[in-house]
Amino acid sequence: GSHGSIDVPWVGGPPMQVPKSAIYSYLGAVSSAMAVSLSMRHFSHQLKSRAMLLLAPACGVVSAAVTNLYLTRKHELQTGIEVSAADGTTLGKSKNAAKKALFETAVSRAVLPLPSLGLTPFIFQYLDSAMWYRNLAASTGMVGPLCVRYVALMMMGLTVPPAFAIFPHRGTLKASSLEPELRSKLDEQQASEVVTYNKGL
Repeated sequence: GSHGSIDVPWVGGPPMQVPKSAIYSYLGAVSSAMAVSLSMRHFSHQLKSRAMLLLAPACGVVSAAVTNLYLTRKHELQTGIEVSAADGTTLGKSKNAAKKALFETAVSRAVLPLPSLGLTPFIFQYLDSAMWYRNLAASTGMVGPLCVRYVALMMMGLTVPPAFAIFPHRGTLKASSLEPELRSKLDEQQASEVVTYNKGL
């Protein structure tokens, strides 16, 4: 393939060119998720901790999300991201803004799966031990599948909006935190204000 990409063969046409960075990001995310999940499962057996075992999938997903974010956007830490003054004027690229943007995005990605993958196993564990639930499931035969669906939908509905709302899409950074070459482009009034940047997803 061309520089920076890998030819991936597929049925029905010529090979697709996949960026190497995408391959590395995928492999890194999968590797980190497996490492965290397997480690937690191992220590849960060692410590006889049921809670740690139930939280292993959630921690694995969080690890994969954060690792994937870093591997796909780490170049922003070296090149910076565009920042704008309060009046919308583009000042240039800031590495300090990039650090803040990646941190905020990492927190959002970490929070997103935690309630659904972290709380749902404990909810099902409670239901499995509740006599009323066992009786209802035995009499109807449909409670189990319906419960899984409803709990999953409820957790997604309750957790996805807050996770994306933790930080606004347009982040802010104090002008005093900018690099000297960017601060020099601000007048005296703007220097006491904040600049904005696109946080990304």
